[in-house]
Amino acid sequence: MEAGPRREDIAAAGAGLTAARARWIGASHRLEYAKVRAPIAGRVLKKFRNAGDFVSPDTPHLEGYETVAVGSPVVSLADLGRQQVSVDVNQTDIARIALHQRVEVSSQAYPEDVWVGSVTQISPRADKNKNTIEVKVTLEAAARVLPYDMSVKLDFLGQAPASGSSAVRIPAAALVEKEGRHVVFVVADSRASERPVEVGARQDEMVALTKGLVEGDRVIVSGLDQLKDGSPIRLK
Repeated sequence: MEAGPRREDIAAAGAGLTAARARWIGASHRLEYAKVRAPIAGRVLKKFRNAGDFVSPDTPHLEGYETVAVGSPVVSLADLGRQQVSVDVNQTDIARIALHQRVEVSSQAYPEDVWVGSVTQISPRADKNKNTIEVKVTLEAAARVLPYDMSVKLDFLGQAPASGSSAVRIPAAALVEKEGRHVVFVVADSRASERPVEVGARQDEMVALTKGLVEGDRVIVSGLDQLKDGSPIRLK
């Protein structure tokens, strides 16, 4: 008792502690695998799995089968930031549709609301059974999120600027919405100058402006909530 534990006993206890830590790390990793994280913030449209379902790591995922395997979908998730409307346009009218063309979207469910969007995709293939071509319209940010699979009415406006026109692309984060209109802040004599703009098509984190800016304008992209027209700024 006075001599204390032998070195062999201390070494054995240390080895047991190391093994326990290794088991704890392994259990922590397995626990992390059990957490499901969404890649985006959005709305769950459909749930494929329920709490308590078992996943077999040795079974391949086969679409159409109920087997829960690695890679099996858990939920169907939709991005709320960029809603799309799909419409079948008759082949005889497709020549009047162009990419980036402005579109107004309305619904009988919300007759007081009109959403603005632009043509972002025209299918390269026609449906020979219906003699139509699918056109997709991406909506701009709106106060109300439309339910998915809802029927809406589309009004195609004038042709959008063709490729290579004077449209200017800026980060979408630089846009500010005020009283139903879009504005950006540009640098003018070390001050922030508010500039109304017209918004075209969006792609990823960029947006095309069809009016309001010209090449060479310096657009402010941060601290917009603290800016007013004429606010002094300091360039970094």
